[in-house]
Amino acid sequence: MAHAFTRLHLFTSKVINVKTIRRLIYGEVLSAVAFVTLGFLSLFFFFDFVEEIQSIGRHAAAQYKLIHALSFVALMTPSHLYELLPIAVLIGTIFVMARLAQSSEFTILRTSGLGPGRALKTLLLLGLGFVVLTFAIGDYVAPMADRTGQLLKARYQGRITVGQTGAWLKEKQAYAQYAVNVNALESDGSMRSVRIFEFDNQGFLMSTMEADSAYFGEDESWSLQQVKRTEFPARDNTAAGI
Repeated sequence: MAHAFTRLHLFTSKVINVKTIRRLIYGEVLSAVAFVTLGFLSLFFFFDFVEEIQSIGRHAAAQYKLIHALSFVALMTPSHLYELLPIAVLIGTIFVMARLAQSSEFTILRTSGLGPGRALKTLLLLGLGFVVLTFAIGDYVAPMADRTGQLLKARYQGRITVGQTGAWLKEKQAYAQYAVNVNALESDGSMRSVRIFEFDNQGFLMSTMEADSAYFGEDESWSLQQVKRTEFPARDNTAAGI
């Protein structure tokens, strides 16, 4: 009877130790990841806000005010969080484990029953939680926030922009390949600052076209306005030794 009681006491102590260790590691890692993520998000928020300030009160964007810029930048935060969360988790976890090892706390945890396998299992469970969180943010929260932000910007600026480099699309035909860049889409459906790059089948640049604006035709064609076209000489494969 006394032997059975001793075994039960040891088992209960082991379970309590494991739960305490897990709570300790999870708390330290979550705090570190939150701190790193907050630092990165603050930095990106500042850069985005500085960029948006340039659009306040300008010509057609005169209705675009400071509160709108702040709202737009805040709505871009979930997209940055989706991009930064993996690296923030990596940095935070490495920092915590290195600190535990440096202060000999990990050695004490090892004597308390935290073996390498159990430590790896604990971190894998925590990593799985971050995977689920990243998936939810990237597939649900970020797209909804981005769409809301673009609609807010279009309402007060009269145009929809897609980042600093605009939107890109590619089209491949039998005789050539095209890369098209559109900087902004106006509220009337027209496009602004359109660039078209034409490549041959070997991937060499043949020509470029730059248009101030473009409109969609009834047959789904594009009508370019104020076009500037630059052609490049054909590559001589024989002279190049190909």
